[in-house]
Amino acid sequence: TFGVQSVVAGTSNTAGANWTLAGSQGTGTGAGGSIIFQTAPAGSTGTAQNALSTALTINEQGSLVAGGRTVTTSQPILDLSQTWNAGAVTFTGLKMNVTNTASAAASKLLDLQVGGTSKFNVLKSGAIVIPDDNSGYTPVISMGTTGGSTFIKNYNGGDLEFGVSSTGYLSIDSAGPYVALLNSAYLVFSTGVHSSKDLFLARKAAASLRMGAADAAAPVAQTLGVQSVVAGTTDTAGANWTLAGSQGTGTGAGGSIIFQTAPAGSTGSAQNALAAVLTLDSTKQADFAGHMQMTEMTAPAAGAANTVRLYAEDNGSGKTRLMAIFGSGAAQQVAIEP
Repeated sequence: TFGVQSVVAGTSNTAGANWTLAGSQGTGTGAGGSIIFQTAPAGSTGTAQNALSTALTINEQGSLVAGGRTVTTSQPILDLSQTWNAGAVTFTGLKMNVTNTASAAASKLLDLQVGGTSKFNVLKSGAIVIPDDNSGYTPVISMGTTGGSTFIKNYNGGDLEFGVSSTGYLSIDSAGPYVALLNSAYLVFSTGVHSSKDLFLARKAAASLRMGAADAAAPVAQTLGVQSVVAGTTDTAGANWTLAGSQGTGTGAGGSIIFQTAPAGSTGSAQNALAAVLTLDSTKQADFAGHMQMTEMTAPAAGAANTVRLYAEDNGSGKTRLMAIFGSGAAQQVAIEP
């Protein structure tokens, strides 16, 4: 045991003295000597002294170099332990504080390697990088902040990339089924590579969803459907498609389902205005732009002379008859009796 003078027992609350172990000093550009700790690992059976080898070196730069030996049993190169016992204290297990006066962007706070090949990195930016086994340096997954963007990327395995930036986007598998959120404006789906993307979902305006890319001189027609029975399946019925309007409560009427188209206007380049073609309201009335109305049992209010109203009513004998009213007035009524 090699130690230094201690405070004698019986002296209350007195700090011990420092123990300084100093390496050899050089002059000018000559490096100072390292401080080297050596131990003698077990060797082969026999009576000869086992050779000393370096276990820890503190070089003139203050860097610690440990290990380097071949081991045959599990021996952690760094085995640290503490007991944290203060509920109001935020403890730190490992800490390294780098003063970054000047360094390359790829500088690493942590570099874990196997056989000289990087397997896990923490860059000075805080990004976590798991390199590709094939190249040893091209990131497969990068989590952190780079260039002001927070992201997770998959460089070599495809376009898996989750980004938050003015140019970044959510992209999954460029070589197969493709999903991308471009500039937070479009959600794009495709069954092929980037150039074959064929479906866009976008926000046209507040509470307005558009199917298709931004308005263009030659818009692409879109079809909205539901799952069908696959060809080759004999005599199998298709499934229902339910389009539900907004539900109200109590005496509050439910929202209508409204179909709109844009009739041709006067010559020019302004977009033609949308107009309701068919409205299905909460009273189960169907209104075809005021030109024809169809309801259950109760006749709708009289309309203008160019309207047609169809409805069913009890004929007074317990049977239902179909009524058609062209314009208004009894002379324009037609009844189809059972």
